Amino acid sequence: MKTLYKDIAAVIQNAVLPHSALPIHSENIGAILKIGKKHQTLPMLIDGLYKAGADLTDWEETMMHALQIVASDNYQADSLRRLQEAFDEEGVDYALLKGAALKKMYPASEMRLMSDIDILIRQEQYEAVRRCMQNLGYTHTTESDHEIVWKKKPYIVVELHKRVIPSYNEDYYRYYTDPWEKFKPDAQKPNQYWMNREDEYIYLFTHMTKHFRDGGIGLRHITDLWLYRLKNPDIDWAYIETEMEKMKLGTFYKNVEKAICALFSGGAEDQVTEYMIERFVESGAYGLREKCKIADAAKKSAREGSAQAARKKQKWGMLFPAMFYMKQQYPILRKLPFLLPFMWIYRLLNIVLFKRSKIRSGQKRLNQINDDATSAYYRELSFVGLQYDLQENAHSEEQRKSWHNS
Repeated sequence: MKTLYKDIAAVIQNAVLPHSALPIHSENIGAILKIGKKHQTLPMLIDGLYKAGADLTDWEETMMHALQIVASDNYQADSLRRLQEAFDEEGVDYALLKGAALKKMYPASEMRLMSDIDILIRQEQYEAVRRCMQNLGYTHTTESDHEIVWKKKPYIVVELHKRVIPSYNEDYYRYYTDPWEKFKPDAQKPNQYWMNREDEYIYLFTHMTKHFRDGGIGLRHITDLWLYRLKNPDIDWAYIETEMEKMKLGTFYKNVEKAICALFSGGAEDQVTEYMIERFVESGAYGLREKCKIADAAKKSAREGSAQAARKKQKWGMLFPAMFYMKQQYPILRKLPFLLPFMWIYRLLNIVLFKRSKIRSGQKRLNQINDDATSAYYRELSFVGLQYDLQENAHSEEQRKSWHNS
């Protein structure tokens, strides 16, 4: 394992463990700080560097950037608190997801940064949710298959989840078809819901796997899993392994655990762990752009059975997007859906006349869906114990339907 990777693991341990002060190599300080920016973990890594005795006087600009991040995190935490209070007052059921639920594991909030606030809600309560969001000054921006996005200036983004896994990740979505099945109400706040520890870990792992398979993951995901195991040694790991097997994640689960052990505990290394640790560190917070594009092409090919069939469907979808996506671009369709054919024509004319760059970028996306690229990516996934099992199409128009405008 590279010395840099060992130093990163040492710095993370220094930050989150109370009495850790592992030393690091001073020549790696600049690389560690650069990785902190790339992975959105800068405050955590800076804290760990200080505890390692690192001299950061030459990194004043980076320190100022970290302070701005801490201020943003404080504002985000206050916004989340106000959201929870509003939902509590309205009797809205909700469950905090991902970072919003995990911050409590870390010594300080800024050590587990969030790009946005993820909250699971119920469709039948959306009108009450909408009132809460508007009363708090949020504005609806977009809606996707699995979430509705609201924003508040200058930088608060709230993703209200309709489901915990997107339905276009069909294989993992099957396990979470009922998004509320794994949640139970809080004893003190009955409208706030939580998973038990085993199911929360399974969800964290599944969410991480989705990102890994779709282009890559970063240090936040791996630190979450490592710290969760560290703080919950008594949970039912046999149940977790059984559930992983149900989702055909057994081999990948064991490989991830082995890689985490190698990174943080000096466990045994092999070709698989070396490859995975490199992917963890080099991918950035959400994967490399080109890797994400290839992963998307591979997923489309897996769903359609071949790259040729995927290209054909992708081309048709680019020419004639589904109603759900057209409504996002042309709100008039929400009231007058029969205008869809005319809006397709309008959209195509607008692209041909004024946005020809979209044609070039669209052709580039189509070219990426080829047998050589997707086969190579399948081999990468197979190497770590992953695959795409997307033959059962769960991505129906009914599942995509808008909550915001229904």
